[in-house]
Amino acid sequence: MKLNKKIKNTLLILIFCLISTTLLAGKTDDAKSNLNKIQKQINLIDKEIKKNSHGRRSAQSALFHITHSLIRIMTPILSFTAHEASEIIFQNNKKSIFTETWYQFPKNLMQGKDLNDWENIIEIRSIVNKKIEELREKGIVGSSLQSDVEISAPIEIYNSLKVFNDDLKFIFIASKVTIKKNEKLEVSVNKSEHQKCERCWHYCEDIGHSEKHKELCGRCINNLYEDGEIRLYA
Repeated sequence: MKLNKKIKNTLLILIFCLISTTLLAGKTDDAKSNLNKIQKQINLIDKEIKKNSHGRRSAQSALFHITHSLIRIMTPILSFTAHEASEIIFQNNKKSIFTETWYQFPKNLMQGKDLNDWENIIEIRSIVNKKIEELREKGIVGSSLQSDVEISAPIEIYNSLKVFNDDLKFIFIASKVTIKKNEKLEVSVNKSEHQKCERCWHYCEDIGHSEKHKELCGRCINNLYEDGEIRLYA
């Protein structure tokens, strides 16, 4: 399944918006990191996401709302770029981007608890990133996907992490994330002991279990040759 031209254009605009807003905030390293991660996901998306699947439709909806919001935010700052981008995004709209008002997100997207869960996730992710960077500086790991993360957290944060379950490794961009309850927050990151999947670059214990595809992990085999995985959040 190939993404049509309009969706790919929107993805490219989203990438630019993410990089631009990060650069405006003065975080060049974060901008480069965002670009690399998004480009890798685009390379995989054609084969991983089936037409009209829940994951595909959710991704498209998120991209739609984020893009429409960011294009309006960047318009006063990057006027010419915003105008060019709007010609792709608003192909059927004759109104100028300069006459648009701030984009209003649908009220049913997330409730208070959802926002609190994501706030906890973002806070933990910054700690995890710092731990991974320390290992990278020491030469212990080459990339974040070479890391296994273990998080011990108080009940509130633990419950937030539990909501995302198997998707945590995609949110933290690590090969494995283990969570458990604890009185105080503790995060440890170690180098994975497993081999790297040649397709998704995750380090997994099930690589080599398939006689036909010894270089692939079970998740990639499932996505390529079977029904495909179900991802809800990331």
